[in-house]
Amino acid sequence: MSQTLLLVGDVFVQRDDPPSVFQHVRDLLKNADFTLGNLEGSTSDSGAPWSIKETNWRADARQVKALSSAGFDAVNVANNHMLDFGHSALFETLGLLDNLGIKHTGGGRNKNEAHAPAIVEKGGTKVAMLGYTSVFIPEWAATDDGPGLAVMRAHTSYEAPSRVFEVPGTPPIVRTRLFSEDKARLTADIAAARKRGSSD
Repeated sequence: MSQTLLLVGDVFVQRDDPPSVFQHVRDLLKNADFTLGNLEGSTSDSGAPWSIKETNWRADARQVKALSSAGFDAVNVANNHMLDFGHSALFETLGLLDNLGIKHTGGGRNKNEAHAPAIVEKGGTKVAMLGYTSVFIPEWAATDDGPGLAVMRAHTSYEAPSRVFEVPGTPPIVRTRLFSEDKARLTADIAAARKRGSSD
């Protein structure tokens, strides 16, 4: 029997009636066997703006109801706005998701928790979701014993195009590559998620 998997991009709700944001697609989202998305910022009433940033996003705690009303099964919380209001806002968000039965990945009280997959099982099928961000303030990365997000760091280099001397001002070629240790961790995370998805 075939099953339906829906993947939704950034979700950030700020409404007096949070569930209304999905009023035109609610049935589509709820009728899927698995609905996964990216929660683009905390849903909390706690925390303080991260001082280094010019723009800090936070939706109040009641906005999380939009996710449950649309039947989201799991969300990624690793992104460039989740820690705009610090760790307390992250923890409140994760707690609200837990209370609603919405699985989450990409953030936690330490690196292992942040890198753990969100596993959803329905109709005898398991889906394991992992989430990471490469857009973050360095202090946001979860450590072995400190809270934060699952991150994938990247080296960036700039290469002059072959015709730069013929066409002055030509934009450089931008190349990025993962830190080798982060690539290794990603490989390990995928293997662990696959194992858990087949054995839990």
